[in-house]
Amino acid sequence: LGGTAVIILFGMLDDRLHTEKELQELLTEREIPILGSIPYVMCFNLQGQECATVTDPDSVFMSFYERVRSNLSRYTAGSAKVILVTSVHNLEGKSVTAYNLAIANAVAGKRTLLIEADLRSGSNADWVQLESETETAIEPLQYYGDRSNVTRLVPGIPNLYTIPSPGPLRQVAAVIESGEMRRLIENARGNYDAVIIDTSSFAKSNDALLIEPLTDGIILVTRPGISQGSVLGDTIDRFAETEIPILGAVINDLDHIVPIVDDESLLDITIPEPTEPAIYESKN
Repeated sequence: LGGTAVIILFGMLDDRLHTEKELQELLTEREIPILGSIPYVMCFNLQGQECATVTDPDSVFMSFYERVRSNLSRYTAGSAKVILVTSVHNLEGKSVTAYNLAIANAVAGKRTLLIEADLRSGSNADWVQLESETETAIEPLQYYGDRSNVTRLVPGIPNLYTIPSPGPLRQVAAVIESGEMRRLIENARGNYDAVIIDTSSFAKSNDALLIEPLTDGIILVTRPGISQGSVLGDTIDRFAETEIPILGAVINDLDHIVPIVDDESLLDITIPEPTEPAIYESKN
């Protein structure tokens, strides 16, 4: 009886949403468009290392992010140009989603800029074969003020540019609210077809809310087994009360694996679910 009581207690305390269906129900109840569900991404870079970014336009995973891109355009009537990507908790896959959504836009022929605005973490530019500019952390305002040198073309992906994070920084709020950051985003709006901004999760800070007024809205990234029903629901409700636009949500269903094969007849192979799904997120 004691053991049963402990199990019930832990079940009451742990309100994580463990399935894609549970997340869909919560989001649908609050009228949040579901832009797409993403499987566990198993790709490899030029060095043969497993990575989470879909740099090959012919990859079987590109269709999932293309669906997110097209659904976003459909739900917003194409009016959303500067998109903020964030999540309630860490490890829900916001940075991976931001990168792959930017790649999907670039593959679709859109001149796209990815801004790494999670200044509390280091850059993930190595995901797309770019080296971080380590010296930029010394003068972050000067870094963002020099738009011509801070913007970098991603090798091998036409139409895709990125501004790597100079983090981790200490005075993050001061940088985000600076005139340099505001002018950077305003300039990007005028010079790119799509601007994707990756920022820190709400569990880490409220940085996303400082940047949001400069954008057209937020994409919330969720993940079964990580997202908590009460916290996610409360966050969406607060956004509704304060009229912060949520453009839609992405569900990272990392328990489902799509195998990479050349023979389409082998796509029906059942792959065992991993005991501990691999997690790719900003480096903390």
